[in-house]
Formats: sequence, C-alpha cells, structure tokens
Amino acid sequence: MSVVSLVRALPETKQQIEMFSNMVVQSIVKGEVNALEVDYQLKAFEMAIEKIRKHFEVKDLLFDEIEKYKNQDFKDGCRVSVQQKTTYDYSHNPAWVSLDEQKKKLETLMKSITEPVSNELTGESTPPVKVKSVSKFAKYDFKK
Repeated sequence: MSVVSLVRALPETKQQIEMFSNMVVQSIVKGEVNALEVDYQLKAFEMAIEKIRKHFEVKDLLFDEIEKYKNQDFKDGCRVSVQQKTTYDYSHNPAWVSLDEQKKKLETLMKSITEPVSNELTGESTPPVKVKSVSKFAKYDFKK
C-alpha cells in the first residue's frame, strides 16, 4: 500500500470520523482488538502526524495550497484558512519575573500543605490547593 492510498483511506468528513471512531470503539469493547495495541498504534500515528505537520517544507506547501481556497469550500463543505497565534515573552521584565517566582513559590507551598497555613507577620492565611481533576493516561517510551 502506498503512502497516498493509506492517507486517502483515512476518514475525511465529520460523518466518516464518527463512523470510524465508533467502529474502533466497538471493536475494542467487544474484545475483537486489544485496547493497548490500538492505543499504541494511535500514539505512534499521532507522533507521525505531528512530525509531518511540523516539517517546515510541508507547512510552506500547506499555506500555499490554503491560499488557493480563500473564500470557498476545500472539500465536502470544509473551509480552510490560515490562522495565527501570538505568544509573548515577559521574562525581560524584572517585575514580571519577580511575580512569576512568587506565584511558583505559592503554588509549591499550596501543594505541600493539607490545612490552611497562617503567615505570622501579615496574618494572611494560605489554603491548600484544590484538586481540579486527576486523569490517567498511557505513557509510551519508544526505544526504536
């Protein structure tokens, strides 16, 4: 099977994605396939997708192609556009650095206590951190 035929065999529309996902889930639930094996393959594929998408030549070619579909559907009612996200670096500002260090120290303190702690000098009370959520996940260490 060629790379092109493999990629073209993947689901493309919301309906195909939903159907494919449901088929995989049902196969796992029914015991037709091992959940660990499927998850391992999905993780490997996820890593491959990330490498492909981050490759600078692929990105350049992608954005060139997107420009061709400016105000029209690309495929099956799907619109595509180039978006951008700006990230900021505050680390050159001493006030920001100081506040960030204070915040990290406070977070560390709050994680380490189980009961509120009072500051004798200021009278401020520091409560322990509240757990927002706990989630389990599989971690894979690919050796080869």
